[in-house]
Amino acid sequence: MNTSKTFASILVLFFAFISSANAHFRFFTPPNRGSGGDLYAQFPCGGFNEINLTSITEFPINGVVTGRFGDPATGTIIYSYAPTSSGTFVPVSENITIEYTDAFAYPQYLNTTLDLTKASAKVGDQGVLQAFLQSTTLTQYQCADIKISDKPQHLNPVELLEPLYILLSRHVSLLSPF
Repeated sequence: MNTSKTFASILVLFFAFISSANAHFRFFTPPNRGSGGDLYAQFPCGGFNEINLTSITEFPINGVVTGRFGDPATGTIIYSYAPTSSGTFVPVSENITIEYTDAFAYPQYLNTTLDLTKASAKVGDQGVLQAFLQSTTLTQYQCADIKISDKPQHLNPVELLEPLYILLSRHVSLLSPF
């Protein structure tokens, strides 16, 4: 058997396992505080209401957030900002209609530009981004801890691995010896 084809097949299966363990919706960038199936519906941050000091991420005042959907979803999502988890969350995006229904096309990614000035945020502030998803199958809250910067946004090379998995998994037949 061809070693490179075997390695590629194992790599695809490995990423498929990781992907299935991260179902539903989560922040892809910036990183989320945490997620747990039984806690998703708990306001304000899906049960993860304490600041995660190890994952505070610089985020531009007008930046792009990427959400990852691991399962089919139909509904709306809105992003909000507050100085703290116990603060008043102010919407920084419009209601975004989502309609991801193809069970074989997952995960899906949604990029949304956020204007944090809508919440009176300023460069140098530290705060919380909240995603609220209301779909036909679940209600979910997610949070990410950010420090607002005026630096341009760049993707971390590690963040490129999961989209690469998607590309590979959609072309498994090219990797299979059969």
